[in-house]
Amino acid sequence: MTPVEPLDSESSAILARDKRRRSSLEIAAVVATGGAFLIFENVLHLKLPFLIGCTVLWTIYLVRRIAADRTVLADWGLRRDTLKPATLACGAFFLVAGCVIALFRWWKGWAPLPLSALLLVALYPVWGFIQQFVLQGLLVSNLRKLGAKAWLVIPIASVLFGVVHLPDHELAVLCAAAGIAWTCIFLWRPNLLPLALTHGWLGVLAYYWVLGRDPWQEMFGHG
Repeated sequence: MTPVEPLDSESSAILARDKRRRSSLEIAAVVATGGAFLIFENVLHLKLPFLIGCTVLWTIYLVRRIAADRTVLADWGLRRDTLKPATLACGAFFLVAGCVIALFRWWKGWAPLPLSALLLVALYPVWGFIQQFVLQGLLVSNLRKLGAKAWLVIPIASVLFGVVHLPDHELAVLCAAAGIAWTCIFLWRPNLLPLALTHGWLGVLAYYWVLGRDPWQEMFGHG
């Protein structure tokens, strides 16, 4: 096997500069995605087409980047070594948050989940994965690569996650609060899979039991 020659100082500097540029561009793309979501949902009223298009485009980017450089799997939290601890942490968060939501629903007047929620339980984690990939895999990991401290990254990520759900203030507050927990877990043990599941399942409970809204009606305009 031919030994790999070490990079000289100039090559190392160029490589580091290219990585910083990519990190900055990915952060800009995340911000642009959030801005586009606000426009498509609140101005154009084309939320569902945006969700589908966003999912397809970011999935293409994810696949192409992995094909070009498999080391991004660890950075993005697509790894095995952190799966168990991240799952335990996400499970604990889901249990606590789920109990709080259920108690809130009981206090306001109990209402069982409709059958349509079952399909949402299966599908929502897909959109949850895309959101967590963008929020944690791209925004949080890149901010850390650029030197931002955890105490700064956590509020930035949670606030931005809340802002993209404006002008729905209740939903924005819920997302910002959940964003704190998810970002802390990702910084501790980065793994997107348990984050996506808890994101999707808590999202279902929050919509039906806290906000009293049916996502199917909002997307398709009928019951």
